[in-house]
Amino acid sequence: MVRYRFLRSAAVALVAYGVLGLFIGAAMLVVGSSTFGQVTTLQATLENERMALVQSIRTVSGTLHDTAGATADFKRSIDSARGAADQASRLANDSAGTFRDMGVPAWAPSTFSAFSHWRVPPHSSPTAPINSNSWLSRWV
Repeated sequence: MVRYRFLRSAAVALVAYGVLGLFIGAAMLVVGSSTFGQVTTLQATLENERMALVQSIRTVSGTLHDTAGATADFKRSIDSARGAADQASRLANDSAGTFRDMGVPAWAPSTFSAFSHWRVPPHSSPTAPINSNSWLSRWV
């Protein structure tokens, strides 16, 4: 049979093995809880960073939207200015033609001038030099 001393040694060894297991379990619990705490802190930090990034992207998106609107408005403004300039040019040309058509032709008699047949025809340039030696330059 088995001796008493051997059984006692086996019992002490098993108790020591159990106590060692308890220490290892407690150490794993402490290390695990601190690791999970660090993981939770890391997760919260990453969530805060994600929220900041989302807010930044939304701000950039809004800025791009506003810039696109301003660019479209600027293009529309340029197009409107071109249209207004074209319309002003057409109006000036139409007015010049209308005033020219309203003018008295060079061959028509005039009641306001005794020298109506000496008038400058409407198609000649108003800035053309007049010969100051000509007797006609006094009447034109």
